[in-house]
Amino acid sequence: MDHEGFGLTSDITDAGDGRILNLRLTGAVDMDACAKLTDKLVDAIRLTDAPRVVVDLEGTEFIDSHCIGMLVAGFDAARLSGRGFALTRARGVVRRVLEVSGLMTLLGRD
Repeated sequence: MDHEGFGLTSDITDAGDGRILNLRLTGAVDMDACAKLTDKLVDAIRLTDAPRVVVDLEGTEFIDSHCIGMLVAGFDAARLSGRGFALTRARGVVRRVLEVSGLMTLLGRD
């Protein structure tokens, strides 16, 4: 889904040690974007049969506290479904927000 300067795309890869649902969050993800993306993120996690979920933030330019809530909802959905969950490739201001919130320490993979 790409819309209004933000998006969420997904694919499944085989990492050799298991399948991974890769979710790519792109653009500026503010309150309005999170309202549109949270259900899509959680549904993608609930509907996959992949044992691990990785949210790639390389293309994400901005996040706010609402996005933190969206990522926590994704983590909760993965945990409740018995799946691993990690954040990867956060850079710049996005990484800083995740570090200040503690999510990078808890869920960061890189």
